[in-house]
Amino acid sequence: MKPRPYQEEAAQLVFAEWDQAVKVVDGQQQVIDPKKLNALVVWATGLGKTALFSFVGRQAIETGLCRRVLVLAHRTELIQQARDKWLRVDPGQTVGIYQAAKRETWANVICGSVQSCYPDVYRRRSCPACQSKPDPDPFCELCDGDGRAGEPGCRKCQAKRPKPDPDCPICSGEGGEEYLHRKGRIHDLPLAEIDLIVIDEVHHVFRESLYTRIVDAVREVNPACRMLGVTATPFRADRRGLGWLFGRSIHTISIKRGIEMGYLVPLRGVRVEMEVDLSSVRVSKSSGDFVDEDLGKVMDTEDARGQVVEAWRKHAGPGTDGAGDHGRLTAAFCPTVASARHLCASFNEAGIPAGWICGDKSIFNDKRRMAVLESLSRQEIRVLVNVGVLTEGWDEPEVSCILLVRPTKSKGLLIQMVGRGTRVLGPPVEGAEDLRIESSVANGKSDCLVIDCTGATNLGLASIADLTNDDEKDEKEQAESQPGGQPELEFPDEPTTVRVTGFCSYSFDVFGGLIHWQQVNGSRVANLGAGRSVVIFERGGLFTVVCAGLRTGVEFIARDEPESVAMEEAEIFAMETGEPNYLKPDNGLSRIRASEKQRAYIKRLLAWHRDQIGSTPLSFAEIGRLSMARASAWASYLEARLAFHRRFANGRRKAAG
Repeated sequence: MKPRPYQEEAAQLVFAEWDQAVKVVDGQQQVIDPKKLNALVVWATGLGKTALFSFVGRQAIETGLCRRVLVLAHRTELIQQARDKWLRVDPGQTVGIYQAAKRETWANVICGSVQSCYPDVYRRRSCPACQSKPDPDPFCELCDGDGRAGEPGCRKCQAKRPKPDPDCPICSGEGGEEYLHRKGRIHDLPLAEIDLIVIDEVHHVFRESLYTRIVDAVREVNPACRMLGVTATPFRADRRGLGWLFGRSIHTISIKRGIEMGYLVPLRGVRVEMEVDLSSVRVSKSSGDFVDEDLGKVMDTEDARGQVVEAWRKHAGPGTDGAGDHGRLTAAFCPTVASARHLCASFNEAGIPAGWICGDKSIFNDKRRMAVLESLSRQEIRVLVNVGVLTEGWDEPEVSCILLVRPTKSKGLLIQMVGRGTRVLGPPVEGAEDLRIESSVANGKSDCLVIDCTGATNLGLASIADLTNDDEKDEKEQAESQPGGQPELEFPDEPTTVRVTGFCSYSFDVFGGLIHWQQVNGSRVANLGAGRSVVIFERGGLFTVVCAGLRTGVEFIARDEPESVAMEEAEIFAMETGEPNYLKPDNGLSRIRASEKQRAYIKRLLAWHRDQIGSTPLSFAEIGRLSMARASAWASYLEARLAFHRRFANGRRKAAG
């Protein structure tokens, strides 16, 4: 297996980075820059990250830089994938697996489960001075109040022991004597001989994690051990980033760049706007993303599922562009087990063969999960609905449609989901040295259709237009840029949804930009900046698009068009003429109360609206409850409405004169 040009380039940069970390003094390796021992490569899914670290490892072994390699991953699929790909790159190498009962530590390359490589586990005894033994609970159902006579004590009763006192003169808040609770399996590994650790999906690493403890254990006996981390998303779910572990990404290729290079299929986007209200869905403080349980309650309704199925049938079903006679092979992403199971049932009831899987091994063990994946590979089902399974370690090039039914604020999660459909389809055409887009088109896959069913919302979801960003800043930096303090607005504890009566779907340029539409008084509004807004309103079942502002007047973009055509025209105009900072989502402004200045301006606009048009579409009480995002939308709408009215009022006066 021959490396691609960009893989060779990245491999050279990896070795160059390591060369700057270590120098040889008197025949011994001395670490001069610890961070440069850790090399990070960020490539979009489908560009060959597994092949890259196999090429790097093979070269490191052949040149004598490395004796043994340890590849760490957290899923069975990733471990098996690493072994298989390494043997393709270096067929003569000994590659073993270290997971569960398999302990193939004799191999030069060990593909290990991070869970199976755990180090020693230590615990502390109770401090006799500040953690006195509690009296048995007379109502305890385990010991009936006798405290397990003749034994160390009842487990449930002992759980009530107080925590160590930080002012305790004996333990200083640490507790009693430390003891070895469980000997770690990491000692089975040849730690002193491991000169390279590869971490697949390195965005799962955090401080004090199993990964870091394993790396520390190896470096304790081999300080010059090098590390290579690969990922498609250098964003951690807890928004803490990877800056503490890596100085920089030494080689980065985004989805957009991979498409331009011809190694990924182009993305084609269809945005489906359903009347789904996410304003009451809670957001996790740790991840900054929606709480899955709340999303399930909102998205898992009969009406919403029906519209998702209809959107798939309209855009990816049999007979549609690029779908063939049976429809596109599709991976659908849902927030909860219940929503995935119900959506799968809705597809089957509509006559579309579908299956579902989830990551819960009590529901889907490895064998059952593989059976479902194989049924998709054999194309016995057309749609595979999943919850948290297909984002990593899954490779099915035949998939040419991604169905997003899981709204998210996380760009990292979005990249993982969309990346499942961007792989080119083989085999290579005759005479081609490598698998590229030309081969994929010849084999029947020319693009990946992303059907974005995230709903019409004010919350600023991650959109597939975000994938254009090549800037690899972590999501913590983005979070830190948001307005501080606690949200002033109060939201219901239970998420709610309005009835889904239909949807508007329209195509758009995935990498062209991101338009943040808001629904205001029956119209759609997008702020362009510089006092201008795009407004889409309905008249007699047809839609008109105008660009309007109090100071800029009114410009017609489209008149009396079907909804999908009007939306496409509005998107194109906004991307070409709008200011990016205004077009993007509100970035948290939906949860901050509108300022006094905003509220005063809206009151002034409403007074003009009442005097000139004769109506007041918003009450003063409602103004007091507006968030910053909604206040901005209402101001844009009112400015456009007034400008529109003035234009036609002046026209009527001129005609009458």
